Amino acid sequence: MTLKPKTIVLFILLILFGTILFYSNILQYPINCKDDDFVLNIPENATADYVCSVLDSSSCINGSLFKIAMYATLSERKVKPGLYSLKGIRTIRDLVILITSISNDRKRVTIYEGSNFRDIAKMLESQLNISSDRFISLCYDKNFIKSLGIDLDIPSLEGFLYPDTYVLLKTYNEKDIIKILTKRFMDVYNKEIYQMDSNMSILEIMSLASIIQGEAMIVEEMPIISSVYHNRLKRKMKLEADPTVLYFMNLEDLENFKKHSGTKKSTRIFKKYKKMKSPYNTYLNYGLPSGPINNPGLEAIKSAINPAQTEKKYYYFVADGSGGHIFTTTLKEHKRAIRKIRNGY
Repeated sequence: MTLKPKTIVLFILLILFGTILFYSNILQYPINCKDDDFVLNIPENATADYVCSVLDSSSCINGSLFKIAMYATLSERKVKPGLYSLKGIRTIRDLVILITSISNDRKRVTIYEGSNFRDIAKMLESQLNISSDRFISLCYDKNFIKSLGIDLDIPSLEGFLYPDTYVLLKTYNEKDIIKILTKRFMDVYNKEIYQMDSNMSILEIMSLASIIQGEAMIVEEMPIISSVYHNRLKRKMKLEADPTVLYFMNLEDLENFKKHSGTKKSTRIFKKYKKMKSPYNTYLNYGLPSGPINNPGLEAIKSAINPAQTEKKYYYFVADGSGGHIFTTTLKEHKRAIRKIRNGY
């Protein structure tokens, strides 16, 4: 039997209509995360298949349906890395748009390793129009900190705002953003750090990690820097970590210190603060500071727990002017290293 041309056309149209309806229904399929604060982490060079597997394990949505939607919209090669909060994302279509393009209602922001919460607040205020004062106030709010599931006696959220690249709605308020940053910290800690063997508390780990982050410009040196501080702690020596002093400087003095780095003026400023009473002053106080001084990255955290096992026990180090450090075992060697850097001999 030969089909008439009109019948063939009608048959093709029905198939097309059915296909469009099928994909339209998939795109409108609802997303329902059991965890309201779920954050989708997409690393560099992640594929659509990777995203599908993460979504499957999160129970937010059937990964296979999402995969069909990605291929149907020709978006499988357009996945952009970042941390995506699914707050406000209702359908598969919303999610496809979220991870493949930056719309006008969202902003990609990067929090750098070693940033303190004042730096973060200032950056977010400029990019998302939030209140930096409100952000900082919440970082000190004990009740708010407990509501985040952080049941620790900590002075603030310093150290617990995980540095990474996030994609945030411009309508997010200060609480929304802090929840996302601390949730990311807890996810990383539970996955990467919790199983590591350590006799240190979380607060101690993050305090030491923040000092290491503040000192190191070369990642490979982090475990060695950590070993110096572990050695000093065991010998009950003061840590004498410069970044801890910079942390409690007032903004004007800090700006002048950085502006006139290496001059007599910066030396005068630093000497003044070395003598000031502060729970963060490791030149006056023994042991770790009362809390972290910035928000360290994963390598610094791991180094705090696993210091390098060096052939010699180092107790001192000094910046060599090229981003690295010279490590020494005695004060005499340390002074010699300083003279060599300053005078060339």
